[in-house]
Amino acid sequence: MRHAFLYGVLAVGLSTQAQEPVYRWGADATNEFADRRIERLLDMGDQGFVLLRVAEDATTVKHFWLERFDRSLRSLGTQELAFNNGVMGNAYFLDEVVAVNGALYAFITHWDKAAGKHSLAVHGLGFDGAMGNGLELDVITAEKMGNRGAFRWSFSPDGNKLLVLSELPFAKDAKEELRLSCFNVPAMTRIWQQVQTLEWPADKAPQNSIALDDQGHAYLFKKSWQKPAWQYALYAADGQGGWKSHRPKSMDGKEIEDQRLMIGADGACFLYALYTLDPSAYSRKVHGSWYARFAPDGSLATDNATSWPADLVARMSGDRMAEKGEQSYVDDLHIKDILFRTDGR
Repeated sequence: MRHAFLYGVLAVGLSTQAQEPVYRWGADATNEFADRRIERLLDMGDQGFVLLRVAEDATTVKHFWLERFDRSLRSLGTQELAFNNGVMGNAYFLDEVVAVNGALYAFITHWDKAAGKHSLAVHGLGFDGAMGNGLELDVITAEKMGNRGAFRWSFSPDGNKLLVLSELPFAKDAKEELRLSCFNVPAMTRIWQQVQTLEWPADKAPQNSIALDDQGHAYLFKKSWQKPAWQYALYAADGQGGWKSHRPKSMDGKEIEDQRLMIGADGACFLYALYTLDPSAYSRKVHGSWYARFAPDGSLATDNATSWPADLVARMSGDRMAEKGEQSYVDDLHIKDILFRTDGR
């Protein structure tokens, strides 16, 4: 039986080559600056939407613009973001601009070599491109820019909470250590923080995904290369010091191609991943999917990896492929080609 509230609908034209999208502009939006690549469309609800545009100059410095439209698609003007990258050893990076509950936020990381600090701050952002005073969310102590750790962040579905994952610098012969911090939005006051040492050896390039539900419970999916194969784990933190760790029951011999960790319409966190039995750097053969769903207490209510139904494989790859059973696959399928339904059907 397929997942109760999740049904994969494959997009038409999966076999076509990826290409740059073609934008059609109305009379009041003529795309006069085609060199400014559209990085993201930011939904502002009743206020319309904003296009975040990016361009690099001859010195590879990035410049950002906010192009605003109302709900009738009428252009309301373009403003450049007031952002300074700093200098070598005292550098600032505009990592992301997001829209949450009708407000814009800019996430900026700062490397201060002299102080040995890597910090993350969030700034309110106006439609005029001006940033408000930043609120520092976390600081990682580090000796070198190349090993300064990293930050990841995720908002709860209702936009009232923010989760920050701080991946601490790599240390040889040590276990991986990370720090989770949960904040109220928009005040950005910290609700809880938890430092956790994982069972894995520290990784120079950790691969972690995070999600946060409306109650402030945090979830993490981890990929770790443990020669000769990738290993996977799911974690849940309840915000009160509780921590639960889970290894998948049915992923032996399977390698994940891509995945999505998110909060469903029912408020539960789930992971949906596509796997292959034949990993390759030159082709993409997707043999099935893995679905894991958390219960409210952080345990796993569902942990199921299944091959594709024969009728789906026949439709996408032909009858002869469908006859191969668990060895059957769909070529070049990506998780972005799957429609996630929230109506329970």
